[in-house]
Amino acid sequence: MIAAVVRKGRATCDVLHAALAVRRARRTVACAPLGSLVQSNAPNMPVDATTSLPTAERVVAERWGAAVDRALRWTPGDSACLVRASALRDLVIGRGLPRAEVRIGVRRGTTGFEAHAWVEQDGSSIAEPAIFQGAFASIEGVTLR
Repeated sequence: MIAAVVRKGRATCDVLHAALAVRRARRTVACAPLGSLVQSNAPNMPVDATTSLPTAERVVAERWGAAVDRALRWTPGDSACLVRASALRDLVIGRGLPRAEVRIGVRRGTTGFEAHAWVEQDGSSIAEPAIFQGAFASIEGVTLR
């Protein structure tokens, strides 16, 4: 019983932190020209699609990914992938995933050109919905500031 109350309290606190991160991300995306948000740099290490986050890092990523998703559902405003990725990156960097970065990818979809943003660390996606995993070709060397 007490453990359930503690879990709910922690989840509520996580969502509040995530809501603040979402608010900052929405403000950044809305106020800055998109070109100023993107930076080009050479990747620090080769991306290997078979890499996986260690269990402890995966738990942190899933916890904060869930909090960001709840915050996006409960707060009005833009919930685009760029906002989600920016908020999630900011949260996980301070909580044990310092090499997390926003990746930007493209694909040709049924409605034409499509783009998507997600968070990766060392080539492994972080808290990304299964339907998007591997669906976009990452633009190497391009990330979000």
